[in-house]
Amino acid sequence: MVRTGKPGKIIFGRDPAFPDETPHELFGLFQKSSIDYEWKENANPAIWEKYMFIASFSLISAYYNRTLGEILEEPSLKKEVVAIMNEINCIALKKKIQLPDGIVDLSLKKAALFPPGTQTSLQRDLSQKKGKSELDLFGGTILYLGKEMGIPTPRTRKICQELERISSSLGMPEMAG
Repeated sequence: MVRTGKPGKIIFGRDPAFPDETPHELFGLFQKSSIDYEWKENANPAIWEKYMFIASFSLISAYYNRTLGEILEEPSLKKEVVAIMNEINCIALKKKIQLPDGIVDLSLKKAALFPPGTQTSLQRDLSQKKGKSELDLFGGTILYLGKEMGIPTPRTRKICQELERISSSLGMPEMAG
């Protein structure tokens, strides 16, 4: 696999289970290695922002077998991505995770920065009939958290049901949910 696009950044945050721990030694190693990183006291918003982006595009790209560029060009597919992003945003709000204002538009703009032919790993796994995929991580998590928080997730549920059907016909494991 070849990584395309600009260099990434690793974001660290305080672990609520170990609030007094800060990985200073690791920071030093990253600095010596010229690895870009950022420390945040609360990394949850950054995690949810990335999850919203990856999960929504992964589910739609896998279901329709379309690239990021094709999704952004096709209004009906873009609308489905936005619907899933809105479901995730509602869950985040209920969990009191403060995402940036206009997170959906920011996510769409971020997607436009990727090469138009970009496929998601979930899309590749299903199209290559791999025995394992991220369907449970992306779809299953949204469904679980939506149920737990009392947030309807109809768009995610429909896509996941169809992807489950497709993946089971390929002999792939079912979602845990």
